[in-house]
Amino acid sequence: MFKQKYGRIKKRNFVVLAICLIVVLIPVLALYLFSAKKVESGNIADFSVSDQASRQVVQGLGFDVTAIDDGNLIKNNSFEPLVYKQNLLIDSGSDEIIKVAMPNDSTTRIFEENFFIDANAEVFATDSKGHRTLKKSGKVKEYLSDQIDDFRPLSLPSDLPRNIRWNSIAELDEKVVLGGSKGYILSIDSFSNTTLSRLPSEEQVIGVCVFTDFFLALDENGNFYKSSDSLKWELVFRASDHFLLIQSEKNSDDEIIASTSETEDAVTSDNEKSTDVITDDTTEVVALEDITPDDVTEKTETEEKPSGDIKWLDLSSRVDDQGNSIFMAVGENGFIIYGNLEENHVKQLKAAQNINAVTSNSDGFYLAGNNSLAFYSYDGENYRYLDVPQKANWQTVSSLGNQIMIAGDQGQVVFSKDGYSFDSLNNETISELSLRYSEQNYGNQEIIVIKPHFISCSILSNDQFVLLDSRGMLFFSDNLGETWKSLDDLAAKNFNLVKRLPSGRLMMTGFDGSVEYAMMGLVIKLDSKLEQGEYVNGDSLVLEQVSASPVMQPRIEESETLTGDWYISNPSAAKIQLNHNAPGGGRAALEIDLSQSSNAENEFTGIFSQQIIEQQIPQNSGLIIQQKLDDTAFSSIKKNTIFNFEFWAKAYTNDFINLNLSFAGLNLPIEQMNKNIIGDWKKYQGFFVIPKNSIRDDKPLWLQIELKGSGKLYLDNLWFGTADNSGKNILANFSDDTPKSSILRLDFIQIGSKEYHSESWLSSERFYTVYHQNQTEIKLQGQANLAKSMELCNSFNANPWLVIDSQASDSELKHLMQYLFGQQNTPLGELRTEHGAISRYSDIFNQIYIEISDKNGLFENDWQRKSYVDWVIQVLSETPEYSQVKKNLIFVDGMQYKENIILSDADYHASDFNLDYSINNLTDLEQFNSGFSESLPRDPGRGTAIRSELIRQTNQNFAEIRLADVIVTALSMMGDEIDATLLNLELATDSVKSPYAHCYGNIGKAISGMNQYTLNSGFEQENIAAYAYGSGNKRTIVLINLSEMSASCQIFNVNLKGFRQSVYDGKGLLLEQSEVRHRKSVYSLLPGGVIVLEGTLETE
Repeated sequence: MFKQKYGRIKKRNFVVLAICLIVVLIPVLALYLFSAKKVESGNIADFSVSDQASRQVVQGLGFDVTAIDDGNLIKNNSFEPLVYKQNLLIDSGSDEIIKVAMPNDSTTRIFEENFFIDANAEVFATDSKGHRTLKKSGKVKEYLSDQIDDFRPLSLPSDLPRNIRWNSIAELDEKVVLGGSKGYILSIDSFSNTTLSRLPSEEQVIGVCVFTDFFLALDENGNFYKSSDSLKWELVFRASDHFLLIQSEKNSDDEIIASTSETEDAVTSDNEKSTDVITDDTTEVVALEDITPDDVTEKTETEEKPSGDIKWLDLSSRVDDQGNSIFMAVGENGFIIYGNLEENHVKQLKAAQNINAVTSNSDGFYLAGNNSLAFYSYDGENYRYLDVPQKANWQTVSSLGNQIMIAGDQGQVVFSKDGYSFDSLNNETISELSLRYSEQNYGNQEIIVIKPHFISCSILSNDQFVLLDSRGMLFFSDNLGETWKSLDDLAAKNFNLVKRLPSGRLMMTGFDGSVEYAMMGLVIKLDSKLEQGEYVNGDSLVLEQVSASPVMQPRIEESETLTGDWYISNPSAAKIQLNHNAPGGGRAALEIDLSQSSNAENEFTGIFSQQIIEQQIPQNSGLIIQQKLDDTAFSSIKKNTIFNFEFWAKAYTNDFINLNLSFAGLNLPIEQMNKNIIGDWKKYQGFFVIPKNSIRDDKPLWLQIELKGSGKLYLDNLWFGTADNSGKNILANFSDDTPKSSILRLDFIQIGSKEYHSESWLSSERFYTVYHQNQTEIKLQGQANLAKSMELCNSFNANPWLVIDSQASDSELKHLMQYLFGQQNTPLGELRTEHGAISRYSDIFNQIYIEISDKNGLFENDWQRKSYVDWVIQVLSETPEYSQVKKNLIFVDGMQYKENIILSDADYHASDFNLDYSINNLTDLEQFNSGFSESLPRDPGRGTAIRSELIRQTNQNFAEIRLADVIVTALSMMGDEIDATLLNLELATDSVKSPYAHCYGNIGKAISGMNQYTLNSGFEQENIAAYAYGSGNKRTIVLINLSEMSASCQIFNVNLKGFRQSVYDGKGLLLEQSEVRHRKSVYSLLPGGVIVLEGTLETE
């Protein structure tokens, strides 16, 4: 029928139809293959989740809290003392005496002689296996520095010529350089290897000194040489070049003025002290204010000697307040060269006397010469006479800190403790010793010498002096020159040069070119003897002392004030004292004596800095104490209106003391707060309403406290901040939107830190800020109570991570365990409850991490680091509390081992992530992981394996960092080599919150305690990384786009319907949180973005 209707179909029709089908199918197939290729290239990445999970349980992601505060806009609110610590290695001793080599540490020499008397002391012994035990604790009873030991001869090079005499000594980084006759230079490395070199001029070297990071040498003809290795010397310039210039301009009479006003500007404010200079009969007495331009000239005017024949006699250098090195050379006829190697100047004293010696300290240069010449100069530009009470041809000068000693050619010796006022040290002892020496060596002497001709001197610590006369006799005093004795029993040879080196050695050179040195050390006694044994070589001594004021004057720019300092209108009326403090807070309080004299005239003085600032003081005002509020307070007042103020005070008075609190610098007047203070410690409170428009951008804001009345007032624990933060302590910056995490590293809790006093973490239930000083730099740093910090962890629902630094003592570690885990009826258990803890912390937290590290930088080798970690673990493990909580404790070795081998008994090792570049694809990620793995220390006890690692902080070291970079590095090794990773987070008032913290914390809480699952991609792609974690039916999947373009992916074998989806962009901003509506979904990721999927699998 079909055939009847349509007729017969020919074969060629089938052929045509087949051809048409092929023509149509080829493009379709090509399109399919092209689409598949596009999919494989990364437009849609497909993943499948493995059925089996890893056995390794991950601990998740957490935060390293690096900064925190309590919202207090007042700094230095508790008037806490500064703490200073010394770590010393014992050389030898007895059951009573401890001997320590003088540390090669400039900080050791900034302390006054008796500074460490009554300091806390602990002595530790370390056995051959590195086990450390507490040997002795107590108080320092005696502390004597620069105690001279026997002199030791130095082995000299065999090619050293005979009849060499050394004239100058300098030391830099354990290398000592001596300059001597015929241009010879002797270099000594670590007092073992000696090398001889020579200046090209082959002239007598009269001075060597340290200049920046190299040595500077000067010969007697004025040729300056420098060397970085003390072996090869390069000519820098010749002094004669200056004289040629002067000769060509000899008609010029330009002069400099050494007036008091100019000197005050160039030197210090103390130059107000005007003193007379005593000279011989041919020179009139000239007061400082009478110095005229004729006293010092820039060009030479004398014709006694041709300028080219000037002989130079000494050289010195110093570093000024700006960190610039300056040298000064002195010579015959009053000539001086000063400056740096690029720009230097020649001057001449009008008196035209030989300047025989020059020395320097942090204040400036001190010059001494013939005819009672003694000058001071800050930088070589301006000069003032020194108040020297004797006439002499001064031959030598020495300095140590602010102390200056000058000695002459007829037994004259003068000394100054401050560089301004000098006293004579001459007494009959010097003459008696000199006469006795002459009699004992009569056969070798042509004359009897009663008044020795001194040629070299040196000041030692602890009131000690050493003098050398022209015969080589050594004079020594250990009581500021009251009496003298000979040191010939220690050094038998005759010497011509003596100098105390920064490394704590006393070096002397002989007339025959020999060199000897004596080790100098500390001799320390504690308040009681050892009960058994002796102090031996290898024992370590830790000293801790507190001070109400900085040991060195802080360096502050003239137009600035010291942040947190309190400036008072009558500095004699206030002091920081350690005998009174408010309940539950710190170690000190501010004492103000209102019976002292009246206020200064429009001047305020910093209590800590001693800085004087000019500011008008209203007439009839009481005593005023004030603090300049910083930018954080300025910003807070601009944003808020209601502020609370509270403080603790007590008064010793027959009536009461009125305290008025106000602000200086506001645009509008506001109501002040008045309190009448009487009786014992009491907390006073009030509030301020400060309009937002009352702030003036062009004027600083001062918090002022005015006191009227009589008697003594004590102030402590001041707090001023927004009303919302009142009473919150360190939770002031914690809010509902603060990201949570599974681990919180409390980096701000200082346990065993050298910058805080021992057990500072439990000394107050409040947060406070304290000063720490390093040389002339001083900074404010916060101190939080441990109980309040553990409360912060509880608010995060996070396990705490504590850090024990390398300065922890035996008692501090035991007290830490009792405070954390002790029963409530123990002393520290009771204190914990007083601080607000509801129970022992082992009852609150599942795990507590304890990291042992060396942020102090005390340890010099890996053996010391490993020993300290094991010692801390041992001390903690031997406490009564340990057996009950050992399942809760995780010990973390936080040391960085130079040999890349870890041998401690810790459970984990901690490292840092340093993100220095973007992770743009999986290849970049593989390279990052490979490099990090190579840096991890190996554990020989585990073969080639590494100990499980924890990442304690993630340092973001480049500006273009993305969320993807942070998350992928945190997760890529999780469950394999790494068990937990932490991101840096600041919770201080003025901190900028990390933009990646929300996503980081979200993932961290979700995956904590889960096992890792493997995700496999259906094809190779480079742009998307995916990670899965699970426990039971719960799953968390993290998708990360590493590329700079949008990308998509899907999960094939898991039903994600009902899962919560959190979408983040590359900057960490949460864009969307929604529920997944379909069983199979395609997830679109923004460049550098992340998607987090959380939910429970449906059972089928």
